[in-house]
Amino acid sequence: MLLENEFLRVKVALRGAELCSLYDKQRREELIWQGDPTVWGWHAPLLFPLVGKLIDDSYRYRGRIYRMLRHGFAREEIFALVEDSPGAHGAEPVRGAKKSEPPEVEEKRSSLHLRLTDHSVTREIYPFRFCLDVIYQLKGRKLSVRLELCNRDEKEMYFAIGAHPGFALPLKEGERSSDYRLVLAGPGEESLSYYLPDPVSGAVDLSHSYQLVKKKEGLALTSELFDKDALIFQQGQISSASILRPNGDLYLTLNCGNFPDFGIWSVPGDSQPFICLEPWFGRSDSAGFEGDLSDRYGEVCLKEGLSFSAGFDILLPGS
Repeated sequence: MLLENEFLRVKVALRGAELCSLYDKQRREELIWQGDPTVWGWHAPLLFPLVGKLIDDSYRYRGRIYRMLRHGFAREEIFALVEDSPGAHGAEPVRGAKKSEPPEVEEKRSSLHLRLTDHSVTREIYPFRFCLDVIYQLKGRKLSVRLELCNRDEKEMYFAIGAHPGFALPLKEGERSSDYRLVLAGPGEESLSYYLPDPVSGAVDLSHSYQLVKKKEGLALTSELFDKDALIFQQGQISSASILRPNGDLYLTLNCGNFPDFGIWSVPGDSQPFICLEPWFGRSDSAGFEGDLSDRYGEVCLKEGLSFSAGFDILLPGS
């Protein structure tokens, strides 16, 4: 699906409602990592109803064991296109549209509304009835993404949700990815605390926290930064993250003020072709966790019949 205005062109896949391209028409630059299965094959997957990894890829709920792989199932599901209408959950899917294919002719649009509802297969691994809407909106040099979830069950629903956008680091001659810098902003102190995953289980190792000093000039994206996987920040420490070009100019900013948790990740090695800035509600299991789904860190509890909403913005200079 295509969104476009005079500044930006955006492509979104029905599979996973995934943002696949954010192209700056003025600078002739692609900002989203275009995917390489030998490095990382995704672009910007949506994470639901799980963020991160479960210990042994399983969880307990009401005495039963369920299996679910890393980051949940939404990123693999085909979303339906929803008619433009006030109120996300009152809108209807496009009649006659094939769920697995976009329309043959795409007209320019500045907004896009996609929906996933539970079905028999999802309920086998996640025993809740839900409606998940993903709404993209272009305005000037800003792309807004809104996530709306409605609990259609007759019981409380527990979930985690987040985004995993990978931003390409375009390099000019003589530049290295480590020349890019990351500026983190938030309400916290001058330094941020973060955790790392256990290298064997993938669970979050809470036995040791690390400190990251917030610097005005930013954090260099060195190869050593991701040697131990993702950096995991909790408790609302980060409200925005900006990437600076090697010359110090602003490349982009991700605003995510209402997400309590945040991940920063890229591939380890000599250089980073992309960096993932990930706003989350929830994260991987804590090391040694053996409780119920309702006891997981960051799990959101949504009462029957109620809705949840969260959003983030990607801003380009000049917006």
